[in-house]
Amino acid sequence: MPTITEFLSQFQAGARPNLFRVEIPFLGERISFMAKGAQLPAKTISKVPVNFMDNIFYVAGDTSYQDWTVTVINDTDFSVKFALENWMNVIKTSGQTAGDKGWSYLSEAYAIQLDALGNDIVTYKMFNVFPTDMSAIELSWDSKSTVEEMQLTLSFSHFGKYTGVI
Repeated sequence: MPTITEFLSQFQAGARPNLFRVEIPFLGERISFMAKGAQLPAKTISKVPVNFMDNIFYVAGDTSYQDWTVTVINDTDFSVKFALENWMNVIKTSGQTAGDKGWSYLSEAYAIQLDALGNDIVTYKMFNVFPTDMSAIELSWDSKSTVEEMQLTLSFSHFGKYTGVI
């Protein structure tokens, strides 16, 4: 059984969930400051059952990626909210029957883990990103000492992982 000394010799420093940066070029530079929360992207490989003589074994199937959610703080200039609305209008303008032609609405996005000194440790670059949902911003007389927030849900085709600055 490992000892605490052995553990400490292997454990350098834990990555901190509050040391991160989000970059989504389609939303402008403000998103790096207004993104309150996000995740490193998730990936799933399905399993495909194969039957052989009354036995089942599994082989790797399709790879899929879960949607990426970013929590954004809203300030009084609404810069991120308006940029998101504009992006969604590029995809399909409200009241119109067709959206933009081609793939011009696709962007890239980055979830960057930082170390304690603010240096990039690892960058996850998501490809072919587009918004699928923008949550409502709740308005209430009961909420006196809070700042407005909204959730962005983005879909992407795949991601790449890079260490350090890309």
